[in-house]
Amino acid sequence: MANSGMPKDMKDFIPVLGDQGVKNLVGTPKRGVSIQSFRVAMPADGIVTFAAVGAEDMADVNYQIYIHNHSGANHGIVPNTDKTTTQFKVSGPPAGDLFDVIIVGAVKGQLK
Repeated sequence: MANSGMPKDMKDFIPVLGDQGVKNLVGTPKRGVSIQSFRVAMPADGIVTFAAVGAEDMADVNYQIYIHNHSGANHGIVPNTDKTTTQFKVSGPPAGDLFDVIIVGAVKGQLK
């Protein structure tokens, strides 16, 4: 539990964060892990490219994808064979379903 009654943002301690529009950080248990999130409608072909949703490309295919479908009960799956460093392919839901997506893994150029 925090000892101070005053909330603090990491941008106050690391000014470059504020310069980049980042107020706080998310902790991970080890080096080389980043978290990205975005909302996207299911494409007709199921292929989501990181560039198209404003996300960073990944360093390798050893990342996890968590999908929550707001439009239907089928959240979709992404087989390991359908992941690349620049995109992934969702199978299952119909085109147009709205997803929240969380990607956990190393982004391109990130030190491990």
